[in-house]
Amino acid sequence: MLYIEELKGNSIRNLKNFSIKTNPALNFFYGANASGKTSILESIYLLSRLKSFRTKRISDVISRGEDRLQIFAAGKLKNQTFSVGIEKGRGLTRIKFNTEQVKTASEQVKKLPIYTLTPEHYILFVGSPKERRHWLDWSLFHVEQNYLDIWKNYHRALRHRNTLLKEARPINSSEIEGWEKQIAEEGSKIDDMREKYLFSLCSALNEKRLPFVLPGEANINYLNKDYAKNGLRKTLETNRNREASKGYTFFGPHRTDILFDYQGTRVEKHLSRGQIKLFAASLISAQIEKLKEKGGCPIMLVDDLSAELDDKSSAKMLKLLLANNTQTFVTSIALPETITKDKNKASVFHVEHGSIKKVVK
Repeated sequence: MLYIEELKGNSIRNLKNFSIKTNPALNFFYGANASGKTSILESIYLLSRLKSFRTKRISDVISRGEDRLQIFAAGKLKNQTFSVGIEKGRGLTRIKFNTEQVKTASEQVKKLPIYTLTPEHYILFVGSPKERRHWLDWSLFHVEQNYLDIWKNYHRALRHRNTLLKEARPINSSEIEGWEKQIAEEGSKIDDMREKYLFSLCSALNEKRLPFVLPGEANINYLNKDYAKNGLRKTLETNRNREASKGYTFFGPHRTDILFDYQGTRVEKHLSRGQIKLFAASLISAQIEKLKEKGGCPIMLVDDLSAELDDKSSAKMLKLLLANNTQTFVTSIALPETITKDKNKASVFHVEHGSIKKVVK
């Protein structure tokens, strides 16, 4: 199991300087809007992804009047102590894990996997197919060791084919055929890994996580039928002329979609906004289950728990989060009556004007 025992930071929005001892199970932060609650989650996210989940500009995260932020965490990873620290500013990123410099973002994500539920969770269901492909690719990156290399090889071949299409090269050239062969080979691996993962994820969702929050069953569909029947390589060859007129490739894993059904109907059409939030939480919990099966140790962040949920639904959500048996950080405007009183399971913090105070039970 991975969990943070101590979290420190300075110059993160209105959190000028903070230091807290955290619980290995549930950590609950409550307070008014703009008090600094979400910035705590943002700090943990930065330690993993080296970026914010709220903005693309690091200058938006750094406290006014400062040129950089610093975050440090220490804890346990599979019964071994670990420490991680980041210093980030405009054009500056320094990250160390156990005193060793981390060279790439993908390397750090593997060391400190984070799953996040924010008020923007709805985008997964109503957003573009690109949003859902990104979600699926990140999921597989965590659980399949060679997925990132396969994904990179596929997109490299795809870029070369698109360049040839744009340059109006002879469409029957051996060069474009060579890239199509690689696209088909790598694309087949991607499709196979995606389909297998979604099947196992759906099973975990229905059997272990969805029952905590919603009755009934869900289904996750991977849509690649536009080329699956005839095979990707044949489809690419057949559509070269049409694709050359547009300058890009119409078919392949980069154009697929993932649809989520609940009780036989699309999630976004069948469920209320609050129910969709519960569905999204159970989906993330199933992802955590699959990662743990592979030996991974994730942390979960939940921003604004009470948004779109009544007290009964909030209680269901908390039971689901505790059942994950992974360290979880939650923010909310108010402290739910159902929050556990057991010190071993939860720590409660009140956040006000950038100040974090642990609530003594």
